[in-house]
Amino acid sequence: MTAVTEPSLDVALAATYKKSISEHYKDLALKLQVALNTQDLSLVDDLIHDDFFDVTGPPGMFPNGPEGVRQHILWLNRRFKDARWEVQQAVAEGTTVVLRVRFTGIETEEGQAAPVGTRFTYAQAHFFEGRDGLLVQHIGVRSEQDISQ
Repeated sequence: MTAVTEPSLDVALAATYKKSISEHYKDLALKLQVALNTQDLSLVDDLIHDDFFDVTGPPGMFPNGPEGVRQHILWLNRRFKDARWEVQQAVAEGTTVVLRVRFTGIETEEGQAAPVGTRFTYAQAHFFEGRDGLLVQHIGVRSEQDISQ
């Protein structure tokens, strides 16, 4: 008769740790969407690392770290009337989180992707990386083919 080998304690702990880390970072990314939708800037310090960098943010427009995220949230909500980010899917693996989001809003600035007053929807994907228990990087991708009047 062959003995059944139980997984080692280290393997069991690593699996539990990985799951909890993934869920932790997914929770942070989802809470950031709440901050975007509510403009609750008090959430940012508990979500964003001091070294946070938005790879696809407007170059040089916002500083890195929590202050830059606060400024970006306020700017997006000024730029787009009735701005809303609806999370359609959230996936996490280790320290990486991917959100599939549907963004809706009304254009308020001339010379942008749509004429002022245009109500539109973007399909978006947001990739976050975590470090030290906080979000440290963001890469966003959007489909401008979804613009609709």
